Order: sequence, then C-alpha cells, then structure tokens
Amino acid sequence: MDLFLSANAGAKRAERIVARVFRDYPGSMAVRLWDGQTLAFGTGAPAFTLAFREPRPLRELILSRDPLRLAEAYFLGKVDIEGDLYAALHLKDYLQSLRLSIIEKAALSFWSAFVGEFCR
Repeated sequence: MDLFLSANAGAKRAERIVARVFRDYPGSMAVRLWDGQTLAFGTGAPAFTLAFREPRPLRELILSRDPLRLAEAYFLGKVDIEGDLYAALHLKDYLQSLRLSIIEKAALSFWSAFVGEFCR
C-alpha cells in the first residue's frame, strides 16, 4: 500500500470525524489537523483554533470524549490552542453534552481507531 495514500486516507477519516463531532458547536472555532488542513465551525472568525500536532490525541478524545484527555495532550504539547483560551474552555461543556446515536458512536469509534495509523 502506498504510504502517501494511506496517510491521506487517515487525514480524510479524521476530517469526517471532526466534522461530525464539532458540527453543532455553538460558538466559532477551527480545528487544524496534523497535516495542516483546517476546518472551521460556527459563523464568523474562529475564536480559537484547536491544533492537533499528531493523530493520537484526536483518537483518544473521540474514543473517550473526556475533556481531561484534551487537557493532558495540551500540557504534553501534542495539541495547541491558538487564540482565545477562555473560549476554548467551553469545549469541556460541549464535549460532555455531545449526544450521538448508537450508530454514530459505533462509526466514530471504528474510524477513530484507524486515524493516523500511517501518519506517523
């Protein structure tokens, strides 16, 4: 399997996962993946950008939906928050209140397990 195609496939999976998880975010934010791709959510300029430096923190965040995993990744330098840190703190409430159907949970868990497998 071509490594570039595999890395691209991992980033595409991540894009779909991020789009689903943050599509209903009530504020304005952006997510930048490790490959440089940026996805914006909400209206207007993003108050902050959640920048993933590698796939693992995204995978862990999706599988656990535990905001503490995100905080840990931030302190380890695996994720950065650019912009309004106070606005980014609202992610905690959003992630804890996120409601997904059983099918969405299964699909996100399945695809998250493979995000970044070839992107290292």
